[in-house]
Amino acid sequence: MNKIGDRKVTANVAKSNIDYKQLAKVILEAYMKSRCIVMNKKEMYQVLDEFILELKYQEKAERTLSKYKADIQKFLHSIQHDGEITKDDVLLFKKSISDGKYKPRSINSYIVAVNKFLKWCGNEDMKVKKLKMQQRYSIDNIITLSDYKRLLRFAKKLGHDDIYMIMRIIAGTGIRISELKFFTVE
Repeated sequence: MNKIGDRKVTANVAKSNIDYKQLAKVILEAYMKSRCIVMNKKEMYQVLDEFILELKYQEKAERTLSKYKADIQKFLHSIQHDGEITKDDVLLFKKSISDGKYKPRSINSYIVAVNKFLKWCGNEDMKVKKLKMQQRYSIDNIITLSDYKRLLRFAKKLGHDDIYMIMRIIAGTGIRISELKFFTVE
């Protein structure tokens, strides 16, 4: 029989190339899933201070602590019943703050705080996804052609031929400044 304490099993484990960190992670995830605790609104309010205290022990900034607490209280306040909190409640909260009153970055901030709290409570399966945000690239800070020519004249007038050439290379090729180190003079 292959029990954990059995020498055969122990010898096989020792011979294999097991990543013990990965194994510990899998065991911890299984434990967290098995520990899933069904809680109601009142119980979550009661453990909120413990959660904030743990964040304090993790040396989070005071503003972070107050922000998380306020965000989680807003979530708990949005729940309109005294029964068990479900993922539907979390989705309803996400929908309520996504009504156009808040910017996507603020909405994601609320979601992060609530998700961390839910995970800490052992309800990781109730977490919701953040909003996808598209990065905006601004062309507001691009200099005009006349400004570019003026900068070139000024660099040449001061005798900074190296800066003059750098500006010409960047403008002519569109490279990033970090890529400039790969250019050579031939």
